[in-house]
Amino acid sequence: MGYFNIICLLLVLFVNLKTSASKPSMKNHVRAASKNEFTKLINRSKRSWQGKETGIGNGINICYDHNECPDGYACLAAGFGKAKVKARKICYKCDCMETDQCNAHFKGTFCNCSGSGFTGEFCETNIDDCVNATCENGATCLDGVNEYTCQCAEGYTGVDCGTSLDGCNPYPCSQGQSCITVGNDYVCTCDPVQSVSSTNELFATTQVPKTKTCSPGFPFGYSDNLSVQWNITADVGKVIWVTIRDFLTELNNDVVYVRDGQINGVQACLGMLSGTVPLPFWIQSSTNELTITFVSDSSNNFLGFCFTYFSF
Repeated sequence: MGYFNIICLLLVLFVNLKTSASKPSMKNHVRAASKNEFTKLINRSKRSWQGKETGIGNGINICYDHNECPDGYACLAAGFGKAKVKARKICYKCDCMETDQCNAHFKGTFCNCSGSGFTGEFCETNIDDCVNATCENGATCLDGVNEYTCQCAEGYTGVDCGTSLDGCNPYPCSQGQSCITVGNDYVCTCDPVQSVSSTNELFATTQVPKTKTCSPGFPFGYSDNLSVQWNITADVGKVIWVTIRDFLTELNNDVVYVRDGQINGVQACLGMLSGTVPLPFWIQSSTNELTITFVSDSSNNFLGFCFTYFSF
């Protein structure tokens, strides 16, 4: 090879080496582009969001550093490639009824109505909570948002209108007793006794008695058309305990009425006893007064009854 050819070959090699050294690889080029995109996004995040489009999905401007967006937009996780590692939140256009119902995915946004009380594509339809309401006694259900209200019919109250303002409805007392409404409560009273032929005043002490008080004629039988009453009192603040030791009367015709002391002007019925009762039979007052009344008719007569009493 001649000297001139050698010189030309060296010049070609030199030019190729220089060109190769100055040209970046494709890999380096891609890396630089991603970093450059990231830098632009960060710069845009520092500007006002007014009219600034990022070109990513349907969002405007990055809000990761201040969490603020204009009306109709929500600050959501963007999820756009490697840049999401740092700039992970974007102001997305939100068509939901409330911006906190907006969720983002790679195609844009969708509405999550869970727990809001609304349904529909944009959470625009209020769910009728009255469908599963438990309003009672003819109440009217008023639908709200995630709740309902029961508008009670007259005579009822409570969250679901399940409480009667008339304590005697439905009828709570036993057969033969009368019901009297007292406020929102009730009192069961014994059948009235028109007149009493004899009255006995008794005082209950805290000592348990050793003797018994009995109906007239016990144990040989009481008389016809008898009407006798025992009024038992105790110290204020005490209650009375009565124990019936013996009992036998004509069923449904000869009756022993046991009444509590007066509460709001009414004497509650503690018992209407007739025929036989399990012995011993205990009765306790709720006040410091208790009344026992015995009424017989003109038919069969039985041995009667006896009782003891004390206070505590």
